[in-house]
Amino acid sequence: MESDTTSTPSKGGKVDRVVKAFEDGCASPLCHSIAGLVWGLLAGYMLLKSYWAALETLILAHYACTLTIHSGERIGDDVVEWMSKNLELDSNVFEIHYSRAPEEERANIQLKPGLGTHTFRYGGTWLRISRSRIKVGEREGGKIGLAKEVLKISSFGRGNSVLQAFLEECRDFASNQVGKLTHIYRTSPQARGRWDSPTSRVSRPMSTIDIDEAVKKNLLEDARRYFHVSARNFYANRGIPHRRGYLFYGPPGCGKSSISQAMAGHFRIPIFTVSLASSDMTDDVLEQLFDGVADRCDPPKCIVLLEDIDSAGISREKMRAARARRRQRGVTLSGLLNIIDGVAALEGRLLIMTSNTPDTLDAALVRPGRIDKQVYFGPVTHAVAASIFARMFTVGPDEQFDYEQSARQQQQQQPDCGLPALASAFGAVVPEKLVTPAETQCYLLEHRDDPVAAVERAADWVARLVEAKTKGTSVSEPTPVGAGAQAAGGAGEGGEGKGDDDDDDDNDHP
Repeated sequence: MESDTTSTPSKGGKVDRVVKAFEDGCASPLCHSIAGLVWGLLAGYMLLKSYWAALETLILAHYACTLTIHSGERIGDDVVEWMSKNLELDSNVFEIHYSRAPEEERANIQLKPGLGTHTFRYGGTWLRISRSRIKVGEREGGKIGLAKEVLKISSFGRGNSVLQAFLEECRDFASNQVGKLTHIYRTSPQARGRWDSPTSRVSRPMSTIDIDEAVKKNLLEDARRYFHVSARNFYANRGIPHRRGYLFYGPPGCGKSSISQAMAGHFRIPIFTVSLASSDMTDDVLEQLFDGVADRCDPPKCIVLLEDIDSAGISREKMRAARARRRQRGVTLSGLLNIIDGVAALEGRLLIMTSNTPDTLDAALVRPGRIDKQVYFGPVTHAVAASIFARMFTVGPDEQFDYEQSARQQQQQQPDCGLPALASAFGAVVPEKLVTPAETQCYLLEHRDDPVAAVERAADWVARLVEAKTKGTSVSEPTPVGAGAQAAGGAGEGGEGKGDDDDDDDNDHP
């Protein structure tokens, strides 16, 4: 037993030998030289860094022209957009933005200049752009600070002509993009009371909005007169605030939000969307958002969309009293009225409110002067149903699949089976004032490859939908497997079983 104990080295002995070897190594002249070199390089780096920072501050203060753009100003977004499209970013700090167009299978990944300093040459002059975020306040009742972005642009030279030319080019670049895209602003999830960076979508043509043509024409003409360059002076000369408001009301899925975005694209202006039912929305937050609209738009020519205003609890006085006991926070009626119609209220914007139950809204909110036009969006008529059918199956110039193929094949046997005839037949099957545009579009998407089958199966679809609505349910009975193919006479790939759920993103917004 003694021999076994002495022959096996203890753990303590191993540790002691490792420590002794480390001490011997540190005591060697080579180790001292390496340590001294490392500490010397580190001290030299810190010293040079402080000297460079002081020299940089001196150069920027005396030999450069610098301007500061605070968060919320539209020109700041224009500068970042210009940089991402026109520069080969050599910084190692980026922000990643991705988006997916409706016709693309993969998302587009775009690198934008992130926080930090970016230097490049513009017109023979060096420009230095610095992006940073600073904490500007505390959340009410919480510990989370608000982030405010600051953009500083410096040009090395004594004049500001280069900076002015650069900003004008960024502004013109953004303006050219507006004709193709609609900029949609939503509230920032990181900072209360501030707008997030805009989401750009391909502008939707007004021709794709399926409502009564007379109503559509009247809306566009009224908005055109309001946005005309002479309108501001017209209102001012008559002592009328340059403001206008619309109330779009009706059942869900009838296109209230869709036409709002389409109007923004039609007039090439941005749209700001706000949900008053948000959990952290208060009078102060809403006021900050409206103030931020003026910073994003110069002049403030835009659309402000307050969606589903009835869901925010801003209803008639007798209904609000009961809700006030349950809601300690939120937007109040008096606060909203002051923001949209007060002395300091924003002018030049078109305010659009949407509501599913307009009868619950307070009369003070929708009186003339605050809401100048009320438009009902309801279920489809025969003509609107036919219009949706024609739009869904008309072949676009950039589409690879010919939606009229089955119609032409059928027309060889039935001469009256062209697309106009099919649209008319489909419109006749759809009952008046019962089916919403979203429901119609959803059904047609299930038959996107076969317009003939869409007409042949329409009666069965309507019957199931009517039965569901009669029962008061939101879900209709599904079509039995194989029944659709038999009804279509073996339509094959164009049958109902080939519905494409991935293309059903916009069913709520025809």
